[in-house]
Amino acid sequence: MTGTAVAIVLTVLTAAAVAEPPECLPDCAGADLRGADLTGTDLIRSVPVTFPTFANFYKADLRHADLTGVTMRGAMLAGADLRGAVLADADLSGVNLFSANLIDADLSGVRLDGAILIGAVLRGADLSNANLYLANVARADLHGADLSGARLGEAHFAGTDLTHADLNRAHLVHANLPRANLTRANLTHADLNGANLYDADLTDADLTGANLISANLHYANLYAAHLVDADLSLGALHGADMASADLTSADLTHANLNNAVLYEADLSGADLRGANMADAYLWKANLSGADVWDANLAGADLAGADLTDADLTDANLTDANLNMADLNMADLQRANLSGANLTDANLSGANLWKVNLEDAGLIRADLEGVQGCDLTGRLPGCSPQ
Repeated sequence: MTGTAVAIVLTVLTAAAVAEPPECLPDCAGADLRGADLTGTDLIRSVPVTFPTFANFYKADLRHADLTGVTMRGAMLAGADLRGAVLADADLSGVNLFSANLIDADLSGVRLDGAILIGAVLRGADLSNANLYLANVARADLHGADLSGARLGEAHFAGTDLTHADLNRAHLVHANLPRANLTRANLTHADLNGANLYDADLTDADLTGANLISANLHYANLYAAHLVDADLSLGALHGADMASADLTSADLTHANLNNAVLYEADLSGADLRGANMADAYLWKANLSGADVWDANLAGADLAGADLTDADLTDANLTDANLNMADLNMADLQRANLSGANLTDANLSGANLWKVNLEDAGLIRADLEGVQGCDLTGRLPGCSPQ
């Protein structure tokens, strides 16, 4: 093929790859652009220099338009109808999509950093691997949206609906999600380090292997949530509802669980060293094999809890309710159980070396084979063996 022929082919291919900008620019407010092909168009350079550097698509009809790879930095798209539109790999950084309709839109790999999406509807939208760093997505509807692998650091999701959303491996470091609805959301292996989830609803959400170090989960609803192997160390969980949650092997070291509800929660094998669980509700919780060394459980309700083989060395259980709790083979060395209720508790084989049982109630407690403590004399005195 001659050089002239190659040049002609390349010219045709280039023309086919990049569509012409719409004639309505720079002001396309209310324009009907349904099904328009704007693939690869740079709508910033298409605006005459005498006009502002942003394009106006306020309330424009862009349903099913092909905007793949388009450049629309800072564009006005508030109220625009983009249902089913394709915006894959587009540059929409800083755009205004206030109350825009993006149901089922393809926004995979799109740049939306610093964008305004307040009140936008993105139900079922594909935002996989998108960049929404510092974007404002408050009160938006992202029900069932795909945000897997998305970069959402420091983005604002206050009151946003993320039910059934896919946030697998999403980057949410220091993201703001107060009162967000994340019911049944997929957050497996998501990075939520330092995220604000105050009063958020995470009912039945999957947070397996998620990073929640130093996250704010005060009063969050984590009922029946899946937190297997999750890292909640240094987390703020004061008053959080974690009833029936699965926290198997989770890291809760130095977490604040004061007044948290952990009714029937599974904390087997969890790391709770130095955690504050004062006045927490742990009725029938499973703490078998858990490391509760130096934890604060003062006033906690552990009635019927399973603490078999748990390490409670140096734990503070002052005035705790351990009625009918199973502490078989538990390590309670130097633990403070003063004033604790151990009525009908099973302490068989437990290590009670230097434990403080002052004013503790041991009525009908099973003390068979206890180690490190002589309880043959007057109860509740405990003398080292």
